[in-house]
Amino acid sequence: MPNLTTTIEDYSPLLVYSGSDWTAGTSENDTSLDQYSQSSYMRTNVDGATVFFVFYGVNVQIYGAYRSTHGFYQIGIDTKLYPPVNGQTTPDSFQKTLFATVALQNGAHTVKMTNQGKTFTDLDFITFQSTVGLDSESMIINTFQDPDPSFSYYPSSSWSTYPSNLGMFSGGNGHVSSSAGSYVTYTFQGDAVLLYGPVGPNGAPYAAQMDNNSPSNYTTNTLTYRPQTLLYYGSNLGAGSHTLKITVQPFNSSYPLTLAVDYAEVFTTASIQRASGYSTSTSSKLSKGAIAGISVGSIFGLFLILASIVYFVRRRRTGRQTSPIIGHNQDKKAEDIIQPFNYNPLPVSDAPSPLSQSHSHSQLGHETLRTQVSIASLPTTPPTTGIWPPTAGTVGGAASHTDSSDVTSSRNSETAQELIVPQLRSKYRPDLAPQLLSPPPARTRRTAAGGGGRVGPSIPELQITEEVDAGPVPAEGGIAGADSGTSAPPEYSQDPTSPNAR
Repeated sequence: MPNLTTTIEDYSPLLVYSGSDWTAGTSENDTSLDQYSQSSYMRTNVDGATVFFVFYGVNVQIYGAYRSTHGFYQIGIDTKLYPPVNGQTTPDSFQKTLFATVALQNGAHTVKMTNQGKTFTDLDFITFQSTVGLDSESMIINTFQDPDPSFSYYPSSSWSTYPSNLGMFSGGNGHVSSSAGSYVTYTFQGDAVLLYGPVGPNGAPYAAQMDNNSPSNYTTNTLTYRPQTLLYYGSNLGAGSHTLKITVQPFNSSYPLTLAVDYAEVFTTASIQRASGYSTSTSSKLSKGAIAGISVGSIFGLFLILASIVYFVRRRRTGRQTSPIIGHNQDKKAEDIIQPFNYNPLPVSDAPSPLSQSHSHSQLGHETLRTQVSIASLPTTPPTTGIWPPTAGTVGGAASHTDSSDVTSSRNSETAQELIVPQLRSKYRPDLAPQLLSPPPARTRRTAAGGGGRVGPSIPELQITEEVDAGPVPAEGGIAGADSGTSAPPEYSQDPTSPNAR
């Protein structure tokens, strides 16, 4: 038979204290308050002060503290009194077992604790065990929030769904009433039930009645506010439907007192459910909202499946009419479709050499040969003045055949200049074509002062070296080809009347 263990804190309405003999421990009069369960306990130093409660079960345990200021107390269960116990000890110890029973007969019992003498005795919390169902069964626990249809509030106008400290309620909802005579009924099927709600300085007295039994009176008025506190406990109720009724009692107060309901827990077993006519099929019935949600979800899922099928069918048909190139149809012209570029390099043996291209007249066509000019020894020309005169002129009495548009500079720096001079406008001379040979020594031309003819603008210290195809480099003072019988190319004269003038 499964056992249900229930815990009752010292501030629960189920504990009945004898008048004002008991006071709540506070941090002002006790620095060890946080050592107690929930940082709360009740204490007394009044001789004969009592506290009692009623439970239905087989075992009970009482917890408190052993301290240097404590004395004797005595426990009684029903009509039996147990020997007094000394609660004095050093150092102080907390949440200790002050009393525990041997197995009691399963049934209703009244437990009473009495202080002996004028020393202190305190109470922290109580636990007890009760049986539910058969030995071989598992316990079934159901929790019902206060808006559940199993709760009924009368009259409805006396109950509000906005109690104070609503955020501390289970599920964030609760019902509250300050009208004496208003009540709430809770109908359930189970062997045991626990009802929870808050207690505090504004708590009202109430009466609890199970089925047709006599009502019991309690109060939710305590020194400090405590949410989700056990307001009622009932067990050994048996199979069938049960109704718990909680009624707000009249109170004498200058300000209204309130009673709030939070939630309920029901304990049962499969055998009790069967005996109550509560079948599994009944408990598994879906609500109308759940059925509607399932229906809407099924329709939406079916729509998604149909939409997916239509999409893939249309995509398959469209794929047959499109080319591998995305966005182009098969009926497009071949020239409209961009084809990939294929690079096929020529074999090394078939590649023409630069030398043969330079000496082949047929390959040159109308291209102009450019004579390489070395000006390594030339001074740097300021970029703002240009390299050559802006207009055609004479150099040393000779007319110039180049202008500024034919001369370009590809690289200028502080240490060197590179010039590209176009080919002279004269008949092509193969023997004057540039060769891949070492350049001959530089020959400097200077314009003699007072020479014949007009003298154009001169370039100071300008040395121009022409690289010509003169064959092997001659010995100093000689001309290449003198020994081999090959005539040397004629020298150009600076005299404009000479046939070799440029």
